[in-house]
Order: sequence, then structure tokens, then C-alpha cells
Amino acid sequence: MTSTPKQKRLQRMRQLYGVDDDWVEAQLKWQNGCCDGCRREFNDKRRYVIDHKHNIKFKVVRSLLCDSCNGALGIIEKLRKDVKTYERLNLIVDRFKHYEKEYAK
Repeated sequence: MTSTPKQKRLQRMRQLYGVDDDWVEAQLKWQNGCCDGCRREFNDKRRYVIDHKHNIKFKVVRSLLCDSCNGALGIIEKLRKDVKTYERLNLIVDRFKHYEKEYAK
């Protein structure tokens, strides 16, 4: 018997993260069907990914995010470890903030 794409995805989630369909459905309900980061609704184009903590001995599943927020969160976590780079990048953002006010649409 062949598995559907949804069944394959659920099997992979169970193996990788230790969550099942009930957990995903409960989390989607708790998050109102939206990404826990940007709060945009999940749909055919914006699918959820399971956000989890990396580089620890056990699995810690945190929430459901869209691809963009999941990638951004990974970058933020790396930058928090490199304070000097984080501060320099913030200076660049702050240095050009006045353009946002002057040329905002």
C-alpha cells in the first residue's frame, strides 16, 4: 500500500521530532492556523515547518513557523552568540533609519 504525501510527512515528523498528527492539529488550532512568528495564515503556498532547537541532546519542538520565519530565527540565534557582529549590523540598520521615515510609501 502506497502512502500519500501527507502520510509520508507525518511519518517523517514522528521520526525526526517525536510529534504526531494530533500534536500538529492542536498546535495549528492554538496558533489559529498561522505562523507563530509573522502571524500570517498557513495555506498551499505558505506551509508550516516544525521549529525545533538544534545542538542539544534531546528534541525540543517549539512551534510551527513558515519557512521565512524559521530561517530568520536560525539567523537570530546564531547572531545572539556573536554579539560584536550583532551590534555592528544593528549600527548599519540604525545609520540608515532616517531613509525609512523620509521615503516611506
